[in-house]
Amino acid sequence: MRLFAPGIALPLACALAAAGAAHAQQTSGTAASPSPITTTGGTSGQVPLFNSSSTVVNSIIYQNSSGVGIGRAPAGSLDVGGNTLFRGVVTALPGGGASAVAGANSIALKFESQVFNSATSSSVVPYFQLQAEPARNNTSSPAATFNLLYGAPGASVAETGLYFNLDGTIHFSPAQTFPIPAGPAGATGPQGPPGPAGPSGPTGPAGAAGSLTLPHIASANGSGGYLLSLTNTGTKAGGGIYGSGESGVATNTNATTYAGTGVAGLGGLGASSYAAAGGAGVKGTGGTAGAATLAAGGPGVVGDGGNGTASQAQGGAGGMFTGGSAPGGSGAGVIAIGGDSNVTAEGGNGIYAQPGLNGRYAGEFKGDVVVFGNIYKSGGSFKIDDPADPADKYLSHSFVESPDMMNIYNGNVVTNAKGEATVELPSWFEALNRDFRYQLTPIGQFAQAMVATEIANGRFTIKTDKPRVKVSWQVTGVRQDAWANAHRIPVEQDKTPAEKGHYLHPELFGHPEDASILAPGQDHAPDHAQDHSREEPNPAGQPGQPARP
Repeated sequence: MRLFAPGIALPLACALAAAGAAHAQQTSGTAASPSPITTTGGTSGQVPLFNSSSTVVNSIIYQNSSGVGIGRAPAGSLDVGGNTLFRGVVTALPGGGASAVAGANSIALKFESQVFNSATSSSVVPYFQLQAEPARNNTSSPAATFNLLYGAPGASVAETGLYFNLDGTIHFSPAQTFPIPAGPAGATGPQGPPGPAGPSGPTGPAGAAGSLTLPHIASANGSGGYLLSLTNTGTKAGGGIYGSGESGVATNTNATTYAGTGVAGLGGLGASSYAAAGGAGVKGTGGTAGAATLAAGGPGVVGDGGNGTASQAQGGAGGMFTGGSAPGGSGAGVIAIGGDSNVTAEGGNGIYAQPGLNGRYAGEFKGDVVVFGNIYKSGGSFKIDDPADPADKYLSHSFVESPDMMNIYNGNVVTNAKGEATVELPSWFEALNRDFRYQLTPIGQFAQAMVATEIANGRFTIKTDKPRVKVSWQVTGVRQDAWANAHRIPVEQDKTPAEKGHYLHPELFGHPEDASILAPGQDHAPDHAQDHSREEPNPAGQPGQPARP
């Protein structure tokens, strides 16, 4: 009998057993024949194992030129068949060394599948890989990302675009979508008019269903961001972004924890160039109207302030904007530009504002206001703390109104011993005004006063029938500057066909609120009004912002 079959390695246990027997023989002084080791049951290519009767049998370990297998013949360096348990960390080492030029990926963990290709009538093996990849190589804060890759049949493995960042956030593929469940059915329509043929109104349509997509926005340095949008598959258009902030949680250490913002946007940094502007934090573009004649396009952004709950709590603002600061000039808090006109429709207003129910003001400004254009109003006044009782009262005066663009100038003068006085006017007076009118009032005595010479060369003269008479004078003029000549205000004009039968203040004429011209989305100024804000010079170089005078 052969002691060792070809290809069978002597197990370590066999060698130790033989050495132990020889040692026992020498120490006892008794000669004994060594026990033969049989290879009965052994198989070429499979590591042997002693069973309980010291007979060599097959173990579950295989070895050949491909490698070592456990539970099966190997097809690679290590081939494991069956469940595997690890009692420690399993490390996929880098596939190379890092340098200032590039880092090294980890060895990938590969997951194969097998599918049948009907075009080639053969099986193919698409697969995925997981691996750690270097990030921020050759910087002071090197890191890594955990990436998912895909290998299509017959193609090289490639990035899917999905990976985990070092802070645990997820970078999604440009084609990533998130399903949005369909909304509930719409409410039942209103009851039809009474009468024998007055059926109920139709049931409202079901809410929208769709998916949230994140198209990729590439940037010059190779990085990119994502723009949220809604791919709608239902009957109603959905919002581009819907954000719901988390509620604040009161704790023992801080009982005033703030609630979270519904949607927070951080604008991108401009490039290091004088002409590079930063990106917008949030940008909304309204949806296009449907085919219906009276349908309106959707607003770009809608903000609803939160309700106050405590007795002294105010409701939240619908929108809050703060302009950015810079050494070269700070940005505007809000830039509003109405939509452009087309063949069939007038342009839109930049801002429409109205107070809430029982509110006081449609707008409140703390500071100077600059207007490049006409102001149309139902009335006007100043309102100040009453100088006689500023702690308890207000004082208001109405504006002086005129059908002309009238300027008023006045003053006092005392005639000389000949009863003559000259009133000097500013150098711009005659360039600004025309159609002068005069009023003279003697003060302190009965006297006659007249305009001896009218305004010319920056002055006019007064004559009294007595010497040294104090005269109060007033001169009015109508503006004739270039802007005024181009934008005269018509005193009376017809309402447009759409405005006829509607009123600026219908309640004052006994009509309901729906008879108002001032409905959202309509033009609230007379049709001769024009937008001149874009015609003004802008030395600051900020788009959409008029220059300060």
